[in-house]
Amino acid sequence: MEHNYFHEGLIREDAEGAVLIGRRCRSCGRILFPVGQFCPDCLCRELDEVPFGRTGTLFSYTTTYGPAAKLRWPFSVGYIDTPEGVRVFAPLRMEEGRPFAIGQAVTLEIAELWDENGEGVYGYQYRIAEGGGEA
Repeated sequence: MEHNYFHEGLIREDAEGAVLIGRRCRSCGRILFPVGQFCPDCLCRELDEVPFGRTGTLFSYTTTYGPAAKLRWPFSVGYIDTPEGVRVFAPLRMEEGRPFAIGQAVTLEIAELWDENGEGVYGYQYRIAEGGGEA
């Protein structure tokens, strides 16, 4: 499905759902997200596309109860540790009766993050994984 993304090239959908798109350094193996022009560890410019981020563990989070930028409030954001070793900053889907907890397993999804001139703007967010326990 085609979406109007807030930033092209960060996410894509495949048969299994959403994945984040990073780059792996050919020299040292570091995965970068978001992607830059070179590896900050070894300065190598040879970077290969790598999908990642389908699941993760909630490292930290906060909830905002007032307006900020374009996100609908209240909203939550957090840092997600992925199995690939990347810590991602992302919006979190709030669900009534399912509070966030550090160490919780989360799953990536594509969602409408805000509306701009009557058109939905999409991006990635994480939600509490089924079962909702620690990763």
